[in-house]
Amino acid sequence: EPGDYDTYLSLWKEYQLRWYKLAPNIPTYTNQYFTVFDSNLKGVDTTPYWDWTYSIYDMYYDDTPEE
Repeated sequence: EPGDYDTYLSLWKEYQLRWYKLAPNIPTYTNQYFTVFDSNLKGVDTTPYWDWTYSIYDMYYDDTPEE
């Protein structure tokens, strides 16, 4: 209800305590770059500034058995 400041402050405090408990579990932005692919996929050369889409024409799959 408008003007019911005690209830508002009580609910606001509950919200803040809940957010404090959940915040460490919320993923945040990161600039780490991970590329995962099969070891038989050759011709893949990636950097944080050059991803796999730029070298897609150079990729090939080598399924010959290793010696």
